[in-house]
Amino acid sequence: MKTIMPAVLPRRQADEACHNATGAPVCQWEVFALVKALKVRLRLNDRDLTVLQAHLSVLPKDLREGSPKWSFKSVNALLEKANGMDDSTFFRAERRLEKRGLLQRNMSANGRRYPIYHPETRTIIGAYGIDLQPLFDRVTELAELDEHLKREEHIRKNLVTRISSWLSNIRRGLMLRIGDVPESFQEVARELRRITRRKDVSVPDLEELEFRLQDIEDSYLGDLEVQEEADAPCPSDNVVLQDVDHQNEWHIESDEKESKKMTSYVSVQQDIRTIGQIWDACSSLTCFYERPPSDLHQLAKLLYQFGSFIQIGERMTMIAVQSLGPVKALVAMDYLAEKLEGLRNPEGYLMSMVKAFECGKAIAGGRVRPDIMQA
Repeated sequence: MKTIMPAVLPRRQADEACHNATGAPVCQWEVFALVKALKVRLRLNDRDLTVLQAHLSVLPKDLREGSPKWSFKSVNALLEKANGMDDSTFFRAERRLEKRGLLQRNMSANGRRYPIYHPETRTIIGAYGIDLQPLFDRVTELAELDEHLKREEHIRKNLVTRISSWLSNIRRGLMLRIGDVPESFQEVARELRRITRRKDVSVPDLEELEFRLQDIEDSYLGDLEVQEEADAPCPSDNVVLQDVDHQNEWHIESDEKESKKMTSYVSVQQDIRTIGQIWDACSSLTCFYERPPSDLHQLAKLLYQFGSFIQIGERMTMIAVQSLGPVKALVAMDYLAEKLEGLRNPEGYLMSMVKAFECGKAIAGGRVRPDIMQA
């Protein structure tokens, strides 16, 4: 009787490896996609993934949970599947995958890879080569890790967005109250943004930044609020809105100077004294908001929000508020909203209005003028 050595039997791995396999179907490519998504966490490189893909490609298509997961193709055949990778690189990748717990190497004495057959049934009972069962044993663990990392990434992105929005709100408050953003705050903001853009920044790191932001906001805006309360005018005083250095401020005027008051052209009427009166003249804005803003701070917030509605970016809105002042910017925005249907580029149109205003020209159909004229 002629003895047939296992090493010289035909490979036919895809047909023989799953003989009498039991259990639920398993898709090796779904498992590979999971490993690929966790590449950084598992400390794998692209070559490692290519080698793992080559081994998975020799498994049968009808793979099941109870079937053996051996890869015993010849090295030359596997190198072709690995895009012609050289054998030394291929072997190093196999060793790294074994260290990561994704496979087990079972090499023969002479380094050849081949299946081991049962002497009577001629079914494969083992192999010299690569056992991929450790990878499939960790599927549940890897899936839970992937889900955890996705949740953590979602929380991290929300925190980054919240921190960025908080910085923008502080910047707006400073622009509204003092007309400028101190260099010290700009430096702090740049530092915080650098931290949020790091790939390795963690959720606890971002939560710590939020605590820092609260202190930063209190240090820059807290004292200003106290000062505003101390400097607030008495209710009995006559308050006139006046344009000073392109910023709208409250000016207290005595009854004796009433006849010599300055009139600012900031709306459809002359001599408008309050935001409420200006608000009534803004037909477009009143369609979106039921009540007028209670003060200049609320007015600035409204302008940023309304600007986003009509496709005007935050930076452009800030430029308009800084150049025109919040009240004049309100009238300009309302005028822009009236013409919105015929505008291809609302932001560009607003920029042209700001430039015209800075050149001393009336804008918004004559409703907003930079000059202050004697009555």
